[in-house]
Amino acid sequence: MLGVALVAVALVPPSFGAPRMTTENFGIFMQGQKVGTAKYTTQDTVFQNKPAQRHLGTTRIDMALIGAAVTINIDSETISVGGKAVKMTFKQTSAGRTQSAVATFAGNKISVESDNNGSKTSKTLTIPTGATITDDPIRTVMEAGTMLSKPITVYALDMTTLTLVKNTISLVGKKPISIGPNKTEAFEIKIEDPRMDTTVFVSTKGDTLKIVSGMQIEMIAEGVGLDPEKSTKTTPADLAEATKVVPSPKLDSPDRLTRLQVNLSIQPAQLEELPSSVTVAKAAAQQPEWIKPTHLLPSDDKQLKAVAAKAVKGAKDVKNAALAIRRYVNVKMSPNAGIGVLRDAREIYKNSEGVCRDYAILTATLCRAAGIPTKLASGMVSWDGDFYYHAWVEVWTGTAWVGMDSVPADDFFSASHIKLASGNVEEAFTFSVIANAKLNVLASKYRK
Repeated sequence: MLGVALVAVALVPPSFGAPRMTTENFGIFMQGQKVGTAKYTTQDTVFQNKPAQRHLGTTRIDMALIGAAVTINIDSETISVGGKAVKMTFKQTSAGRTQSAVATFAGNKISVESDNNGSKTSKTLTIPTGATITDDPIRTVMEAGTMLSKPITVYALDMTTLTLVKNTISLVGKKPISIGPNKTEAFEIKIEDPRMDTTVFVSTKGDTLKIVSGMQIEMIAEGVGLDPEKSTKTTPADLAEATKVVPSPKLDSPDRLTRLQVNLSIQPAQLEELPSSVTVAKAAAQQPEWIKPTHLLPSDDKQLKAVAAKAVKGAKDVKNAALAIRRYVNVKMSPNAGIGVLRDAREIYKNSEGVCRDYAILTATLCRAAGIPTKLASGMVSWDGDFYYHAWVEVWTGTAWVGMDSVPADDFFSASHIKLASGNVEEAFTFSVIANAKLNVLASKYRK
């Protein structure tokens, strides 16, 4: 789940339309500590006998996630003709896993071929009428600079979820900023993105100085303030720690919560506490859309269907069948927070390790393979009193969508789960990152 947001931050292409080769270098920092570098090159080229431009991006990130070291490598290429993208390629690797994609443009259609550790997906996207398509909206900012006279709309092609994401870009105005020990004036440009808002600071000369995301990640242009080779900390910056939300007062035993009321009132239904649920067959007939195979959720895979059938142990109702799959995934999987790419359920099943979103993807796929309507869900959860970004699933019981989490050993679904998004991969993992949040606990209740 967090890997999807990192990609949105890390892919910062260079300016479009340059008549010569240019190179831009950035240091990537989190909480003042260097966690990576980015290098982008723009050069003239020829594509299908037409003058074109080639944009290369290379990003390297080294950080921690829940104490585990995470290394993410991202390489991208965009070919444009006449200022319009005609081909995009993308490759992301982490912990020996690879996700790659190639997008080709023809008329108002984009054909995307994705390869997720050997599992291939094809998808065709329709370009909205008159829309400008970009690999990342920051590239548009770099091209327009301070010439934005009014807000503009672009659609970013997210190569991890294979979706088009609408963004609005607007010039806020001129303001003083600090970059390390240096102070200067720059134009502030806001990118409103449903995944995560980003602010870009551009000098009066049109140079990109600093890019700030909602995840406390900054990209600083090389040579303008922070030394990209120096860090005052000896331990890697931890993304989970940097993005956690601390409630006031702190929760004592969040894993035992049956009710939680904050500024949002939430009291999720407990699947294991339901007196009954409909049969799997009836639930599937009610919600047929949510048993279908989709991107990274191959619920029609013969091996996974056999695994699901064995895991449910003959249970006919949703409650018992879903909980049986939850327990199976919990026992089979081992935590490995060092994997920073979205993965197909087949690869997750084969290697049996991963982060929360991998547990959720495998659980959702096996539930669908067993005929249980299931959505992915993402948001925040509390394990130790603070709230961290997390992923789980929701199953249809016949009357409601009920949360289920395969990460904890207990079937109990704590009320500390706060949902931000749900659906398939492209919906559940395209959610708003909450920046600088404060959470006040109004009331809480614990199970005995």
